[in-house]
Amino acid sequence: MTIKEIIKNSPLRTFDSAFGGGLKAGELGVLVSRSGTGKTGCVVHIATDLLMRGKGVVHVSFSGNVANAIDWYNEVFKQVCVSSSKLSSDMYDEIYKNRVILSFSNTSGIEKVLKTIEAVIDAQDNEVSTVVFDGFQLTVAEKDDILKIKEFAKKRNVNIWAAVTPVRKDAIVDENGIPNTIEPYLDYIDVLIGLKTDDSAKKVRMTIAKANGKLSKESMKVMLDPQTMLIIEE
Repeated sequence: MTIKEIIKNSPLRTFDSAFGGGLKAGELGVLVSRSGTGKTGCVVHIATDLLMRGKGVVHVSFSGNVANAIDWYNEVFKQVCVSSSKLSSDMYDEIYKNRVILSFSNTSGIEKVLKTIEAVIDAQDNEVSTVVFDGFQLTVAEKDDILKIKEFAKKRNVNIWAAVTPVRKDAIVDENGIPNTIEPYLDYIDVLIGLKTDDSAKKVRMTIAKANGKLSKESMKVMLDPQTMLIIEE
């Protein structure tokens, strides 16, 4: 199987179709769930699909652990390409040459984070289409910081995927994995997806709660495999 065939047959095509063909430039997409549900694997799968399609990605880890992020990309590449004998380590290098991983703590000011991302984007030979915020504590962020993130996305013509865990102890999480503490930020979020473990099905359900300017609670027709943490067809 070639890279073109992997892209064409990827469950990411179903994922993208759930909100109009994928996240657009200037938009903020949020994947939210409790810890350990698979958000990092999910955003790395999204990023890997984009990289395979020749897009540039800046991955920002707010855990302070770059090695962990690299391990996730290694594992996702192996799982995505497990059925193809034509993909090699040389292709790994070719695919991931347009990926940059940055590390910050959640105490880093958002202006510092965005300034660093902007410098990285300016230094890239390939156009960056997507920024990943992994572990960003959106539910306790200042609204002004979210506005700055949105303004940055529009200014630099990129989309931003954020993997978010509710950190407040008083957060009430619904049956789709979406905490009530995210409600104050809904106006800034273009696509909101909740992840929730379904023990009976041994999968992680994915529910789209906001897309195309509308609030809803609909299955995305895809889910996460809890063993690989990759997006698969439902």
